[in-house]
Amino acid sequence: MELEKYCNKLFPFYVKLNENNVITKVGSSLLKLYPEIIESKYSDYFSIIRPKFLADDIYNVKLQKQLILIKFFENDLIFRGQLMQMESAIYFLGSPWVDKSEKLVELGLYGSDFAIHDQLNDLLLAVKQQEIQTDDIRGLVKNLEKQKRRINLEKQKLEQLNINLLSSNSKLEYQTKQLQEFAYISSHNLRAPAGNIMALLDFYNSEPSPENLKLFLEKLDVVSLDLLDTIQELANVVQIKSEISEDFSSINLAKLIEKASDSLSQEISNKTASISLQLNGISSIKSSKTYMDSIILNLLSNALKYAHKERKPIIQFAADQNDRYFILSVQDNGSGIDLKKHGKKVFGLRRTFHRNTNGNGIGLFITKAQVEAMDGNISIESEPNIGTTFTIRLPKKVIIE
Repeated sequence: MELEKYCNKLFPFYVKLNENNVITKVGSSLLKLYPEIIESKYSDYFSIIRPKFLADDIYNVKLQKQLILIKFFENDLIFRGQLMQMESAIYFLGSPWVDKSEKLVELGLYGSDFAIHDQLNDLLLAVKQQEIQTDDIRGLVKNLEKQKRRINLEKQKLEQLNINLLSSNSKLEYQTKQLQEFAYISSHNLRAPAGNIMALLDFYNSEPSPENLKLFLEKLDVVSLDLLDTIQELANVVQIKSEISEDFSSINLAKLIEKASDSLSQEISNKTASISLQLNGISSIKSSKTYMDSIILNLLSNALKYAHKERKPIIQFAADQNDRYFILSVQDNGSGIDLKKHGKKVFGLRRTFHRNTNGNGIGLFITKAQVEAMDGNISIESEPNIGTTFTIRLPKKVIIE
């Protein structure tokens, strides 16, 4: 059809949906931003944010007559355009709605990625009537080239500024990263005991009784001690200058798991989770206590947070070794992650892969950084609706014989 003939040239960010709301085709520029989008439900990638009163029905005739805004979940990018129904397919014809060129540079977009027009309604009519004029296109191309040169010039300025900053402020950058990491660790580690205290209060307030008050105070005592320990350990991190070895100490693995379980005791109880530990003859290691506390707390918290809704959580910790590494694995039977779709982003900063959770996308980023700071590595195996296994490998010399 004529619309498809001109789509990619005029609307390089277009989206085509079939009758089942499955994305069957997209423009080349949109594919550059979201390479896994084909054959996905449109609701997995974006939603209509304006007009809100018609956002749930893309086949609504009123909606197709309006200028709409859609928002992609992954990077909060907003597109402006119009819906058009052709036979059994729905087309979204539009482009990114940004007001700063810095946003384009951040997304890796250039002038050549954009349409050769800026008047959507006029070009929709032109496509329908097959009256696209050569002179108009040439004029639009010239405007596009100006926009491209302007964006490339700003990109060059940003790159030069970045080079100057790297060369003159390398020490300051290193210190800033140290402070950022400490801020992430602080907020992440304090969230678990604080959340546990809130859960205990909710538990008591829902059924106030002398028996529950006694249980509440007992649990609160454990959580409070853990909170004080965490605050003290985070204070100690500030004293660590350039060598992580200053924080190395003997760590009993059973006590390490027990401490994390105590911090999350209320959530473990609420979900009736089962937690086991298989040591295989390895009782202690010498490593960073601050980092190992944070790593185990985060992985246990994730296993509980993303537990499968239809079964009780089973979480298994296992220690092992080979010729090169001490190996610690954390296996659960939770919701799992689609690694084909998200595998490269699992350990990214502020990356989340499940809806309806309070995850902030920082935990796994911190965990990976901490493992690598101890000369180790971390990997993941996961399958949706089956579960997830995280495997941590540290140099074998950390094992205390």
